[in-house]
Amino acid sequence: MIDFKDIFSEFLRRVPGARETLSHASPERRMELSRWPEEADLYDFLLMNFMHPILLPELSKESPDSSTLRESFSFIEDLTENPDEHIQGALEFQVFDQFVVSEQTILKAFENALPYSRQSFKEFLMGTYPNTYRLLIEKFPNFPPDRIE
Repeated sequence: MIDFKDIFSEFLRRVPGARETLSHASPERRMELSRWPEEADLYDFLLMNFMHPILLPELSKESPDSSTLRESFSFIEDLTENPDEHIQGALEFQVFDQFVVSEQTILKAFENALPYSRQSFKEFLMGTYPNTYRLLIEKFPNFPPDRIE
């Protein structure tokens, strides 16, 4: 579990490409992030510093980097284990909702997700995108990976 105050430092420590991504941020953005958690916007941070520049592009690759996927989904798993409503809301809107960009992204996210985050993503899909979830079950017999007939 990652505490809110440690999210930014854990991101930098664990997620491959995190430091490089921040090197492309504006000086104002880097200054804001350096004052984490006092000036933290978790929703913006997850979307603009993690999902868009790192995880979604990796998931769209023909041969994604296994280390990046492993560490990124481990980071998500540890965030998912934190019961804080703010963190859970940020995960739903800025992580899980981003996976719904395509069937392949959803499938790859499920394939790489760890137990807590896989269950949370499944519940998110069932509650927010029930038709998408139903269509995936119909189209892909082994979806979701933990499905028991």
